[in-house]
Amino acid sequence: MQHELSSTMNESALPKVSALMGAYNYGRYIGEAIESAMNQEYPPELLELIIVDDGSTDDTVAIVEPYLKRYGERIKFVQQANGGATASTNRARREASGELIALLDADDVWLSDKTRLQVKLLQDRPDLGLVFSRMTIVDANGTALSRDYGHKEPIAVNAFARQLWENVAVQSSLMIKAELFDQIPSEIPYADWWLGLVATKHHNIEYLRHELVLYRWHGANITGGVGGLKSLREGQKGIHLQRWVLRNFELDFLMSKLSPAEMQYVWAGLEHEAQKGLAGIASYFAELAPVSDEDRAQAAQNAAAAAQAQEDGDLLRACALLLRARACDPYDLDLHERFGEAVTAATAALALPDPMEGSGSFAVLVDASFLLSDIAHLKAYAEAMRGASGATLVIDASAIDPGKASAELPRLVQQAGLADDDQVPMIAIVGELEPSQRFRVRQATRAVYAQAADQAGEVPVFSPGSLRALRTLAESAA
Repeated sequence: MQHELSSTMNESALPKVSALMGAYNYGRYIGEAIESAMNQEYPPELLELIIVDDGSTDDTVAIVEPYLKRYGERIKFVQQANGGATASTNRARREASGELIALLDADDVWLSDKTRLQVKLLQDRPDLGLVFSRMTIVDANGTALSRDYGHKEPIAVNAFARQLWENVAVQSSLMIKAELFDQIPSEIPYADWWLGLVATKHHNIEYLRHELVLYRWHGANITGGVGGLKSLREGQKGIHLQRWVLRNFELDFLMSKLSPAEMQYVWAGLEHEAQKGLAGIASYFAELAPVSDEDRAQAAQNAAAAAQAQEDGDLLRACALLLRARACDPYDLDLHERFGEAVTAATAALALPDPMEGSGSFAVLVDASFLLSDIAHLKAYAEAMRGASGATLVIDASAIDPGKASAELPRLVQQAGLADDDQVPMIAIVGELEPSQRFRVRQATRAVYAQAADQAGEVPVFSPGSLRALRTLAESAA
């Protein structure tokens, strides 16, 4: 759905915007880029431009100097030895003081309403971390080649997965909250792709269906509009970024953001980058992703950990570990097959009934045989835990014949006088559990009720004689 924007803005509440521009041998274009930033429909005192000359050998510095005199403190100009696009962006970020950060390539042009419209969208949507826009492709002379360039589909519900599959927020079109943008790791070749990933880690992203940027194709581009060996190079860089993220982002974070099917989708993004790279040179005989002996060793470690996770019933972790293993060694066909099997198994497991459905936030697991051995055990629990906020007694009868469990447990509850006592919530797990279901039970269990107390394990165990301590723990958790 297109986001409609009003033309009115409360200037007293407007944030400061820092535009970052790295420049390397773009003297022919940089003047127009500077003018486009300085002439935005936005309060001049709230928009600064930081230009980092990355060791240019053409007339870039001479072209910039008159603008420094004309616009004074609105432009900061830094010169450094050639370090590449990421180093330039990082240096500019260190100089920036704005609450919002926008990128502008030295060969591109902002249309005059870009800043105003993007700031408005960020103000209207506090959930957003980054916004971007569509663009118009122009040639070296500024003649339009293609309008409506850029992302066309609605942003996926899982924006992180979509952004990892392929960069959707192109450099000169994006604006990000400064709090989300510190420094880009030196290993990352694309500032825009990285910022999109950073923004989608914990926020939403959105784009304006307006062409707010003139995106120039002129034959010397670093990324857009390249072919041949440059296309192969871009494929290599894209795969490098994707592999780096899968190997360096916290595994628990990846598990929290990606379902098994989305992990498979993300891997398809690497395959997509490979296809683009090879299509540019029209050959399959090219190295897309170098793999070292250390990479192979790390792949083997992750694969072994995945096997253990599968044995434990933690199928989501198994998928994530195999995804990471594939990022270490994309050429291992055994990992390819194992990953596909793991995704299938994990997807099927997610469709199984949740044995902990109906449990409160503080699940106390007890073996059915322990309760059935002496009615005093259930009565003691009820007396100690009645009314404890969020506490649910989860009776594990999975090892007992289902018919016996279905007959004896209700009778036990009745004899204990708890059949109509809603102050002592209880659920029962009846029937054999799959390993993945057993894992769900372990993950949800906060305490165990058993014959002997034991506080040394990952989950504390409480006996009939220590139930007062169990209640204290449950209430503190609530």
